[in-house]
Amino acid sequence: MKILVFVFLISACMVASAYGAGEIKKEFSVSEGGKLDIGLNSGGSIDVRGWDKQLVSIGVDFVHCSAEDFIFDFSADSSTIKVRSDYKRHVNNSNIEVDIMVPREFNLKLKTAGGSVSVYNVNGKIEGNTAGGSLDLKNLTGHIDLVTGGGSIIVKDSKLDGEVRTGGGSVLVENVEGDFDAHSGGGNVVYKNVKTPSRVYSVEQVYIRNAGGDLNVDDAPNGADISTGGGNIHIRSAKAFVRANTGGGNISIDSVDGSAEASTGAGEIEVTVISNSQNGKGDITLTSGTGNITLTLPRYLSMDVDVELAYTKEHENRYRIISDFNLQQETTNDWDTSHGTPRKYIRGKTVLKDGQNKIVIRTVNGNVTLRQGK
Repeated sequence: MKILVFVFLISACMVASAYGAGEIKKEFSVSEGGKLDIGLNSGGSIDVRGWDKQLVSIGVDFVHCSAEDFIFDFSADSSTIKVRSDYKRHVNNSNIEVDIMVPREFNLKLKTAGGSVSVYNVNGKIEGNTAGGSLDLKNLTGHIDLVTGGGSIIVKDSKLDGEVRTGGGSVLVENVEGDFDAHSGGGNVVYKNVKTPSRVYSVEQVYIRNAGGDLNVDDAPNGADISTGGGNIHIRSAKAFVRANTGGGNISIDSVDGSAEASTGAGEIEVTVISNSQNGKGDITLTSGTGNITLTLPRYLSMDVDVELAYTKEHENRYRIISDFNLQQETTNDWDTSHGTPRKYIRGKTVLKDGQNKIVIRTVNGNVTLRQGK
């Protein structure tokens, strides 16, 4: 049963200014492990900080707008504090800022019709969304599920399970550990010094995810893991490893010293390997749904080569495997219908030296060219 109910027509708390700004301040005694539930139908930014007090302190500031235009409702029961806002009458260019202090052990549900959200130094379940605005999240522990309709996201120095998402904006995840993921509908997602159950991303490695668009990397001295839903990928220089994937577009890797995996739904792939894998495996796997693949390899590379070029009936005798290395090639006689459109295959294989590095190439309706480099 609710024990405290506060309803404010904000004019009662106005502070006069040239802009008609106003202010509310409220405090609630609470226990650790409680919950703050905020719903700003009027929109507004939300800033939450954890502190070492059994107290929730809420301040609401009105900037470039009149407090008389809004209604705020505060209520509290034994476990939850609720804050709701709405327009008393609609105004343009309003700016509401809600600043909150909570115990470090606290749960948050944060919703705003538009505005940035920041949360620092909190341990608990954090959920909610903003229709449009940035997310700034630091020094957090627990489970998170936060969404912005369009805005950048920063997550740093945290131990979290869950995910954050933006409809269009860049995402930086740095110094984070846990079963955590980040997504963007239209911007780069970058991981630095991130440890998840499936993979560790060092601070020196380049990790970029993009839902759609071209990606360019000048230098990745400790490896690159690059993916886009659709667009070209260009990596000028990389060491250790490259993983590059695009839903449809060309991939070019000017120089890689290490292993490489590159795949495209439809497009050309061109990769140059500049060194044998002296410090580890240097396997190369290149796959295109349709398009030419060109791979340049050092002349001294120890390798086991497996090339498969498929072509459909309307492209018979149009594509081939071109190699500076001595490949044993054969063409199948029968049309394979297991992939829908009938196709035949040209396959090339060879083993050089002790075959330490596996070279696998797959494409459909495209030439495969193996060049011998330095």
